[in-house]
Amino acid sequence: MTDKMKAYDFHPIASVFPMIEGVAFRLLVDDVARNGLEQPVVLYEGQILDGRNRYLACREAQRKAEYIEYEGDDPLGFVVSHNLHRRHLSESQRAMIAESLATLEPGRPEFVAGKQAFSQDQAADMMHVSRDSVQKARVVRRRGSPEVVQTVVAGAMTVAAAAPLT
Repeated sequence: MTDKMKAYDFHPIASVFPMIEGVAFRLLVDDVARNGLEQPVVLYEGQILDGRNRYLACREAQRKAEYIEYEGDDPLGFVVSHNLHRRHLSESQRAMIAESLATLEPGRPEFVAGKQAFSQDQAADMMHVSRDSVQKARVVRRRGSPEVVQTVVAGAMTVAAAAPLT
């Protein structure tokens, strides 16, 4: 079944949230193998907007994935809504997500920056973290080694602990 399953890329918006790994992913694969897919994978612009982990679990379990098209007008809001509350993300993981969303440079008008631009304050509010955590996440992402960044993204280290290492 895996070879016949259509291959999809992940939409950049979906990539804001980290993938599940290790034991959590194995449990998902085992569940999909036993029970099939309970929620369809959501596509947007020909790519996976929501359901990357479910998609990969279906491929590994050799089960058919079901797909639906996203029909709303706020794909980022959709992804945040569907992942923020059902995923057990630490404050530091949410801060790293907020940091990646905070693309609006200080003083730049929102109407010039574009539809999906957010200030650090807006991104912090969206991810339910402090602006200070977002600023520490920015330091980690910009100055930290790829290993340190990945450790924080995976939830194995806090941004407060990682920032001094950069």
